[in-house]
Amino acid sequence: MDQATLSEPRGNHSVQECLSEPPLAQKIETKETGLGHATFHSKLIFSWVNSLLILGYSKPLDLEDIPSLASDDEANTTYQKFAYAWESLVRERNNTKSLVLWSIARTYLKENILIAFYALLRTISVAVSPLILYAFVNYSNKTEVDRKEGLSIVGILILTKLFESFSQRHWFFNSRRSGMKMRSALMVAIYRKQLKLSSSARTRHSAGEIVNYIAVDAYRMGEFPWWFHTAWTSVLQIVLSTVILFGVVGQTSSVNFGDSE
Repeated sequence: MDQATLSEPRGNHSVQECLSEPPLAQKIETKETGLGHATFHSKLIFSWVNSLLILGYSKPLDLEDIPSLASDDEANTTYQKFAYAWESLVRERNNTKSLVLWSIARTYLKENILIAFYALLRTISVAVSPLILYAFVNYSNKTEVDRKEGLSIVGILILTKLFESFSQRHWFFNSRRSGMKMRSALMVAIYRKQLKLSSSARTRHSAGEIVNYIAVDAYRMGEFPWWFHTAWTSVLQIVLSTVILFGVVGQTSSVNFGDSE
């Protein structure tokens, strides 16, 4: 094949241009997401994502428009934290049973405590809202009303709904973010372990099993924070709702049960 043939255009690019085109990772440079250096106020109301939303509203987004992950969310960073926790546990314990779970717990316990606080705040806000509405109904049924009392009830209701909204959004976002970190750390750890497997170990762990570890097991671990906090908050919400229901209509229902007997 001569030089003229190689220079013939195919579409808008010649073959030589296609062969000399740099890899995607080297060609596209993106700035880091605003989450990495966002202020407290920006994190509170998620205003760090406004620039991307405004750009997406003005034009279709290209790959170079999407910001890169924050340094704490990158796979290499999450793996380093996981590996440090793993090595610490190996030095402290003789038993290596459930070492993966203990390493994950040590690495992400603090941020999941914060997520649990958001979930608790949201659950309490949801449980308190019917009580505020009940107080508002009683206030509206009064013949003589106090304007300050009514404004206070409305103000408390608005604050409660604000707490519920903010806590729910941060619970959802941070639980998914924490799960992403767990999944990334495990995927890197499994991949690195695969590279170090001996010939005898490769016979015991097929390529399909290793892919299953990465695609399924690591994914399930990434979903764990969301479902864990959803589970215990659901139980707590049922308990609080039952207590509130009995406190509001408990005496009346007890009398009705007694009359029916």
